Amino acid sequence: MPCSTFGGMLAVLLVLSSLFIVSIFVASSTATITVNVLSSNVQNLRDLENRRVANVTNSTSAAFLTANGLVFADYASPYEMFKAFEAGVADAVFFDGPILAY
Repeated sequence: MPCSTFGGMLAVLLVLSSLFIVSIFVASSTATITVNVLSSNVQNLRDLENRRVANVTNSTSAAFLTANGLVFADYASPYEMFKAFEAGVADAVFFDGPILAY
């Protein structure tokens, strides 16, 4: 505990300045992470070229990917495809929209 008025004011100033510095650090870290996450999303079909794409064997979406020259991993069912995505084996899932929306 400070013994003088000047010491008390200095202590308050140091506490407030440390809170200010910490808040700037947290804000800049959060902004950097957010920008990285938003910029890593798939915007078009060509963004899938450098990703490990999962798809269901003999589906219409598999035929579409093949016709567009994209490489993908085949899975027997949507359940297996989603499990691979959740496990990090696949970077993206490409399948029929209504099933993905469900």
